[in-house]
Amino acid sequence: MKSKKLFCLLFIFFTAVSSSLSATDSSSVSITKTMKSIFDKPGNPLSVEAVAVSASGKYSLASWSQKSSGGRALLKNSSGKWEIVACGGSGLLDFVALESAGMSKIEAVKLISVLKKSEKQLSKERRSLFDSFTEQLPQKHTVH
Repeated sequence: MKSKKLFCLLFIFFTAVSSSLSATDSSSVSITKTMKSIFDKPGNPLSVEAVAVSASGKYSLASWSQKSSGGRALLKNSSGKWEIVACGGSGLLDFVALESAGMSKIEAVKLISVLKKSEKQLSKERRSLFDSFTEQLPQKHTVH
């Protein structure tokens, strides 16, 4: 009896974990497609190298490179479509910038932490490329 209960609890736990992971994977794919559809150029493809999605699923930060350029994008999910709210470099790792886009401080700090953890898997040169985008530009790009 106890083993059946334990099995059921483990099954429910792993089902919940795997469905939340696939939701994040799905968002990451959608974010990458959105960014590439806007910025990919023949002979100059955009590479989205790190993506973090907020716990609410409403905001995302993505680190990108394109040849010798790089930066980060803040995206917002509106009605199931990701749109770019701002492009920048290290400025997008400041929770105040994310708060000005509508995020709570707690959500902004957590999102930045998740992106930094994801970027840590990349080389130091790659990470410095993301910081090289010196301006912070408001954007409004949506894919229809």
